[in-house]
Amino acid sequence: QTIFYHQCAGWSHERRFLAVRYLKKVDKSGLFDMSDYDYFCYVTTDESLTPLQTHHKYGERATCETWIDECKNQMKACNIRTKDFFANAALFQCSILAYNIIKWMALLAGGKVRHWEVKTIRLYIVRVAGKLIESARQLTLKLPRMFLYQDEWRRWEQMSLSVSFD
Repeated sequence: QTIFYHQCAGWSHERRFLAVRYLKKVDKSGLFDMSDYDYFCYVTTDESLTPLQTHHKYGERATCETWIDECKNQMKACNIRTKDFFANAALFQCSILAYNIIKWMALLAGGKVRHWEVKTIRLYIVRVAGKLIESARQLTLKLPRMFLYQDEWRRWEQMSLSVSFD
């Protein structure tokens, strides 16, 4: 980690830059060990934080920004357009509730699904080609033998419905 000051072209004064380097992995297969790093650089006016503290702070903010983007764009929370404030509020709350349920189920399912965004869950878990059969008041979803992300789907369906594979 390091701190330096630099004035880019067009800036009125120099600013504080903080850089962090993380070791990702070391490749020991060759004659010499080859290290692979991730690099991060931040520009900030906050003089109180070290480069590592700044990296963690901005990382938390980036996570929050991802959640906000998912809610706005993938759950369509920003497309609520009625003329009634209370109707908009109710629709927004329903959207937030649906988002939280999807993310909660993803956490319970574990595996890869835990890290997926809502649109990915919708694409690979919700939009699965199959045939829904009702028999003896029991719903069964018949799926093809081979489809993408079968393990993730099985974890997901264990929490919700009965599935049979032909």
